Amino acid sequence: MAAYAEEVLDSMLAPATARALPATAAHVLAMMRAAPPAGAAAALRGRAERPDYREGLARIDVPALVVVGSEDVFAPVAEAELLHRGIPSARLAVVEGAGHLPNLERPEAFNQAVAALLAEVTATGRPHAPADVPTGAPAPVPADARAHGALPPDGSPQRPDSPSGERRKAPQI
Repeated sequence: MAAYAEEVLDSMLAPATARALPATAAHVLAMMRAAPPAGAAAALRGRAERPDYREGLARIDVPALVVVGSEDVFAPVAEAELLHRGIPSARLAVVEGAGHLPNLERPEAFNQAVAALLAEVTATGRPHAPADVPTGAPAPVPADARAHGALPPDGSPQRPDSPSGERRKAPQI
């Protein structure tokens, strides 16, 4: 898995992320290296063989957020836009400068998009008319998003790589 992991790292992360956030690149590389080869192969095979579910998108009747990195080569913006158009109440958040892992590459922008949807759904029970998050401009975090538990009080995400599981401030980009 090590050779494969190193080969695809610049496709998983935007190349600029790998350079600017070496700890994030090392974390992603370690996760990929640790993946069992049989499991990774099964996941790739499953993706290649999965049926086309596009016809069913219009039947999705729950709040949805489609998040995509502007530099994602595995699931490009055009595919995210297709999901967004197909799901009646979906929001679309394009995270500028991120690749396939916007939650790790641009956690602040990712968390803002999620917090905005959660706050709206919590307040209303359903999202209002779809409100897209413009490219490069993450959705504003509603003042009450922290009160609804969308973000911890300090606004930082839970870091899975933290030995004690404590919350850490998201890296500033």
